[in-house]
Amino acid sequence: QALASEAQTFLKQSLDSLGVESATDSTVPCILHDGKRVLDRALHDLHSSERLWKHLSNYVQLVLANHLKSVLNILHLNVTSDYDVESVTGEEETTDTMLDQALFDLDLIESGLNRPSNTYGLRSIEFAERSKIIERVLSMVLNTRKCILRIKDAEKEEIEGILSECVQEFTPTYKLLQ
Repeated sequence: QALASEAQTFLKQSLDSLGVESATDSTVPCILHDGKRVLDRALHDLHSSERLWKHLSNYVQLVLANHLKSVLNILHLNVTSDYDVESVTGEEETTDTMLDQALFDLDLIESGLNRPSNTYGLRSIEFAERSKIIERVLSMVLNTRKCILRIKDAEKEEIEGILSECVQEFTPTYKLLQ
C-alpha cells in the first residue's frame, strides 16, 4: 500500500510540474456549446452539419455514377468499388452510337440538376449547399459535353489528344464530389 501511495504522489507531482491536466478537469473546446459543457448538443450539431455528406454520397453513388457509365467508357475510365475513377487500358474504338449515348446521359444528368427536388440525394440537401453542388456538377457536365462533341467532330488522329484533355478536366471535379 505504501508503494502505491508513493507512486500516486510521484505521478501527481510529475503531472503538476509538467502542467498536464487531468482529462476530467478540462474539456476539449470542440465540445463546448455557448461556453457550457454540452456534449450531446455538440454531437447533435456535428451530425446535423455532416448530413450533407450522406446525401451527396447518395447522389454521387446512386444517380451520377449510373449516368456517367457511358461517358466514362468513352474517356477510358472506370468507377472503382469506392467510387473513385481509374484509367482503363484497352483501346475500344469510340463509335457514334457510344458518343450519342454519352450525350444522352449527360442530358439526363443536366435535367436532374435542373429539377433537384426530384433528384435522389440532392433533394435532401439544404438550398445553399445544393446550389453549390449543382453549379459544380453542371460545370462538369457542360465541359464534358463540349469534349464529347469535340471527339465526335474530330479526325481519328486527333481523338487521343482530345481524350487526354477531357480526362484532365473531368477527373478533378468528379474526385471532388466523391
